[in-house]
Amino acid sequence: MKRLWLGVILLAALLAASLGVQRAMERIHDPIANELEQAADAALAGDWAEADRLYHRARDAWQRHRKVTASLADHSPMDELDMLFGELRVFSRERETVHFAAACRAAARMAKAIAQAHSLTWWDLL
Repeated sequence: MKRLWLGVILLAALLAASLGVQRAMERIHDPIANELEQAADAALAGDWAEADRLYHRARDAWQRHRKVTASLADHSPMDELDMLFGELRVFSRERETVHFAAACRAAARMAKAIAQAHSLTWWDLL
């Protein structure tokens, strides 16, 4: 009987940890994605000061949380997001509006994908 309760407690702890990871990944990556979307809109509107500010905030947040993400996520999307931030630095410096906006949107989708990879869905339970 003790083993049954130990198993139930262990499964409950794993579920709680999984839900905590899901929430943490959403709290980290959703603001990054939102700032990148706003940076793309600002660049397309010609407001480069705002676009640069938002892009730098998103990049700084990504760098600040990169180690946490690396401990939990697949590294391929992370490497791709790093590559996109590198492209954004060049596009921002050269004021390449269309390329900057496209790279911002791609980076935002990648950040959302990293967060969604850790979300619990009903089809995961099947």
